[in-house]
Amino acid sequence: MRLVPIVEIENGITEFGLPEREGLSARIKNPILHVRHWIDQGAKAVFVKDRDGMLKGKPQFSKQLEYLDGSTKEQVYYCGGIRDLRSVRIFEHRKYTKIVSATSLIENKKFLRNIVANNIGPIALWIDSIDGFVYTRDASHSIGKRTIDLVRSLPEHGIDEVFFCNRSESGPLAHPDIDMVENLLDLGIKALYIADNVSTKEDLRALAVYEKDGLAGIALKTPLYDGTFAMKELREMFHHETINI
Repeated sequence: MRLVPIVEIENGITEFGLPEREGLSARIKNPILHVRHWIDQGAKAVFVKDRDGMLKGKPQFSKQLEYLDGSTKEQVYYCGGIRDLRSVRIFEHRKYTKIVSATSLIENKKFLRNIVANNIGPIALWIDSIDGFVYTRDASHSIGKRTIDLVRSLPEHGIDEVFFCNRSESGPLAHPDIDMVENLLDLGIKALYIADNVSTKEDLRALAVYEKDGLAGIALKTPLYDGTFAMKELREMFHHETINI
């Protein structure tokens, strides 16, 4: 099971500075340095959330990925501003990247049909869920569809990975909803990641037991930056368990 650090970009910089406890200045907010930092710390995958791209309707950080070309084999998930085939094709020549849709794929069925028709290959989906219903546009808009019903339909459309974030109206829930995790794991998705719903080591342990049921990993943001977790500490903590940093 993977731990996937989230690098969130807004106004051209990351939301958080790199953590002081890793020996770097908390003032460093260069996104590509964050991606490189987590890879150097041993992460097998990093999730880039481009909030500027979400606002402007096209990816804003994709050119900076050139600094990783030829030097990384790790997976880089990219979410933000991917709304048409032109933005999808930006990432085609970078085989280490995988695009993630959060709004367009859910709201625009024509976009999904175009991806399938053009043999783009599997893509991933980020789902924000409030009270069991799917929300889009940075969790501000309900599409009126139950989360379980949406996830059940995904495998037939070629979506093989889901990042699931359980939320309230004020933001991501601090702890995973284990009942929802179990329900989602029963729906045939190849890889399910719990995103932004972990804040304690107990949360990590509670989710680790579901690897045998198909839980692919956990995507983390705040706890990695505020000092709650350090990658070195997590490696030691799970040395004999199933989580792979």
